[in-house]
Amino acid sequence: MFKHRYKFFFIAFLAVYSFLNIIVLEGDRLFQAELPKDYLFYTIVFLCIAVWFANLTVEVYLLRKFKNVHPLLVQFGASIVAVLIICLVSVELTELILGYPFNFTKQNLLLTSGFTFRINLFLNSLNAIYFFSQRYKEKAV
Repeated sequence: MFKHRYKFFFIAFLAVYSFLNIIVLEGDRLFQAELPKDYLFYTIVFLCIAVWFANLTVEVYLLRKFKNVHPLLVQFGASIVAVLIICLVSVELTELILGYPFNFTKQNLLLTSGFTFRINLFLNSLNAIYFFSQRYKEKAV
């Protein structure tokens, strides 16, 4: 699924939806300081792109190496590790770009990890649907 030709459309839709969801539900108030809306949007876009391409990398390179394990288990397990790394990098980059109010704190790490793990779970759920629908089509033919 992560090699889909409309992947950038899906990423853009997911980023805009997530941004609007955070703004409407006032989730941006949870940060320790006022986060400018444009930085919030860029951060969300970065996280969506990073999670998508981490899953694409897992799909392209790791699934071939683990033939005896179900591909969805490999995909989800490896993507969790990748998302944890993306979380740490994102919080660190936010601190470097925005400065003091967004230093590396437990709250910022938890908010970012909650968001990225939710995105990853959503994408892997879609991947499972896609995977089983492809298997069903193969058996139906």
